[in-house]
Amino acid sequence: MIYYAVYNIAQELAGSFSGITVFTGEKLDLHLLINYRRDLTVNVHEFFRLFTADLQSKVRNYLKIEIYMVYSYEFQSMGQIGRALEELRLYNRELYYDTDSIGIMTQRHGRSEYHEVAQQEGLKEKLFRAFHEKDMAALSHMIDKYAKQSAADKISPTSFIAQLSQWVRLLEYDSGYDKECNIFHSNLESTMRQQETLKCVLERISAILRESIPDEDEGIDRQKLKAIDRYISEHLSENISLVSIANHLYLNPSYFSRYFKKMTGINFTDYVDRHKMNIALEMIKDKEMSVEMIAAMLGYSDRTYFSKVFKKYNGISPVDYKGKSGRS
Repeated sequence: MIYYAVYNIAQELAGSFSGITVFTGEKLDLHLLINYRRDLTVNVHEFFRLFTADLQSKVRNYLKIEIYMVYSYEFQSMGQIGRALEELRLYNRELYYDTDSIGIMTQRHGRSEYHEVAQQEGLKEKLFRAFHEKDMAALSHMIDKYAKQSAADKISPTSFIAQLSQWVRLLEYDSGYDKECNIFHSNLESTMRQQETLKCVLERISAILRESIPDEDEGIDRQKLKAIDRYISEHLSENISLVSIANHLYLNPSYFSRYFKKMTGINFTDYVDRHKMNIALEMIKDKEMSVEMIAAMLGYSDRTYFSKVFKKYNGISPVDYKGKSGRS
């Protein structure tokens, strides 16, 4: 809808500028063609500049958006339009990292050499932690820093956009946010300048935070508790630490510890022990399994410590409980 609004503004404005024709492209872009005869009394470049400046101003005032323009080189015949438009489309992509709203293509311009996205060690985890802590300032800072580094390293715009799109999809999936996902990512792929891409991404993340992440007073939701229980069950023979589960959930350990206790009323170590002792109650009924075997299978290398924890939660030692269950 915005596309056609821009088109209508350009069409209306062209009525006041003789020789300018507005027509649509295949990929939601507009083309402006000026047809003129050489005349020393008319500065055609200044004439066209006034038109584009007026168009940008009206679009900015009426639609509250910024449009980007690229001037093509001059050509002599209508038969050259197709080639000029294709070169214009390619050149426009090469201006992705520019901050100017207007670019000028010469007839002989060098093609930029772009590189693929390099692996970002730890960045995804940091983004997830900041996201779950609802720290929009940290998210914005990390993404902005990544964007500046990508521009300096001349990362392919397509690869850069794809990387940001992937991160946003992961955040959407993690939070269950599914509002117009396909539309957003399609529009993101169509962004023509890095600053436009960043604006879309940060607005999207902000919207996800507002609508999908529970308030701090709610602590960790039930879905997270299910994920924690599942993780414990899948790592029973390990010494599960607060740091390991926090990393698994992409959370800062101190944040995780604070809000886990706020929700459950107990610290994480007690929660793990209680979960394992519930499993131990069932395992110990098996006559073929010794207390030592059960302790090892539940991640307790010291039988004495296992017995102490078992008695703490069940009020009876594992040996006595095993003897009692064997008689019943």
